[in-house]
Amino acid sequence: MNDSGRRHGGGVTSAIARAIGANDVDRASTLAAQRADRLCFGLTFMLGMLIFGPALWRCSAAAQCAGSGIRYIQIFFGGAVLPW
Repeated sequence: MNDSGRRHGGGVTSAIARAIGANDVDRASTLAAQRADRLCFGLTFMLGMLIFGPALWRCSAAAQCAGSGIRYIQIFFGGAVLPW
């Protein structure tokens, strides 16, 4: 753990639980807001690529590559919210 309060993944949930257990409501609120921000960024990125990615791929790729590229975009960016 670091002292800045920045956690990643499941660590955020446990950090929020520890802050609530220590009656540190301000810290818990800050950590929850950071988690919500990351979720919003992840969703925006994911939806943007799922909506506009196929059109971008069609513009930049050869016609024979477009089908597999679009499938790649749908699979890869369909789960993009998870790492965020």
